Amino acid sequence: MSKTVKFLLFLLLGCGASLGQIHVSNCDIQAAINRCNGSCTISVPPGTCHLSAAVTWAGTGKKIDFECAGREQTVLICPPGIQCLNPDSNSRIAHCDLRGPGVVSEDAIINGPQNSHDIVIEDNVIEQSADQGLNTGGGAARWTIRNNLFQNNGGDGIYLASGTSDSVVADNIVINNGSNGIDCNGSENTFQGNVSNSNGLPGGPIDKDGILISGIFQGSSANYNTLTGNETNYNGGDGIVIRADMGTTANYNTVSGNVSHDNSGVNNNGDGIGIDGSDLGTYIGNAIVGNTVYHNQRDGINVDGENATTVQDTVVSSNVAVGNGFMGIILGNPKLQDTLVVNNMVIGNESGQITDLGSTRAVIAGNKQNTTDSEYVIRNGMTIGGGVSQDGTGMKHQSASTGSVGPGGSTNVTLTWLTPFADTNYDSQCSVLDPTPGDKALRIHHIVSFTTVGVAVEVVNDDGVSSHEGTMSCLGIHQ
Repeated sequence: MSKTVKFLLFLLLGCGASLGQIHVSNCDIQAAINRCNGSCTISVPPGTCHLSAAVTWAGTGKKIDFECAGREQTVLICPPGIQCLNPDSNSRIAHCDLRGPGVVSEDAIINGPQNSHDIVIEDNVIEQSADQGLNTGGGAARWTIRNNLFQNNGGDGIYLASGTSDSVVADNIVINNGSNGIDCNGSENTFQGNVSNSNGLPGGPIDKDGILISGIFQGSSANYNTLTGNETNYNGGDGIVIRADMGTTANYNTVSGNVSHDNSGVNNNGDGIGIDGSDLGTYIGNAIVGNTVYHNQRDGINVDGENATTVQDTVVSSNVAVGNGFMGIILGNPKLQDTLVVNNMVIGNESGQITDLGSTRAVIAGNKQNTTDSEYVIRNGMTIGGGVSQDGTGMKHQSASTGSVGPGGSTNVTLTWLTPFADTNYDSQCSVLDPTPGDKALRIHHIVSFTTVGVAVEVVNDDGVSSHEGTMSCLGIHQ
């Protein structure tokens, strides 16, 4: 190949043509980006670069694949007081260690411009910003943030700014950030397989959360977000929380298959998972299904309507809540309407298992609340299952012989419970089985009396010719 042809190829691929690969030299990353005229790969070699200014191609229309040699090999240190990396839509940043200056700065390390879309951030270390690690910018769409380490940033680790939608945040480790680990002020986003650990350690007027999904005042609502398979632990507020500020909604969010433990705040308000109705928004159709919450400072799962406009149609199902500092599952305030709490295992929480503080039309059924037998409690009262209750509540079923009842006669049959009820606040229903064929047989006339220890029933023989003997069975259900 002639020198002329090689020179022309260099101009085409290395100095600004579309689809070229441009190698950075002497840490002059911005000069390499400036040479790109369309779609380019900017290759940053191993080493440490102390950037003197922001690196930006936002607003240029350039589709940049910004690729470092490896996140343990290429370190880019941002100067203070600037937005460090500013990508445009249809770009990618990968395999870098992006490091803040470690001094006060109001800007995130990666900053998306308004209404940016289709940006991929993958396999980076993003650390030591005085504010957020990453900020998508308002109105963003279809960001993919995966397999990164966000650590030791002063604000949120990951911030999906107001109106961010249709984005995926997956398999990131988010640790030791000063505010929320992940903060989302948008809708229809997916959060999957992230670990949000030790963020927002207690301190200051507001505690911080592992993952916060929030409609933001004078900004966007937070609807139809999905959180699956995340782990949130040792954070300075709640593990996972859904919130709606005044004038916004947090509707139809799904929190499923997550593990949230050992979260705590300075105001004793560390819950595993919360629907936080302390703000004035609207919450409809949120689902908390199949999660495990344990050893949290306050409640395992808290659905609260304290100041909300309304909290409707919340489903809390198939969760495990064990060993939390206050309640396993708690519902609060009449503004909670039509909440369904079913099929949860709620055991060993310090102040109680499931508590309803006056919500409206809640259904609480089929929840396992003890370790002694197979009881399942319905609506803080009736207990079913397990044959005979081992304490003074629940359901008991027992049988006794009627003895021989003469022709046309009657007798009082007394059944004594093997385990007495705690009090007489129970219903008793009795029936009699007469094995003698024929239309005329033994029947229950009425219940004569019942005490904590047994039931007395009058049994009548309708056969005026022969004596009959049968078995009486009684069911006792405590109120």
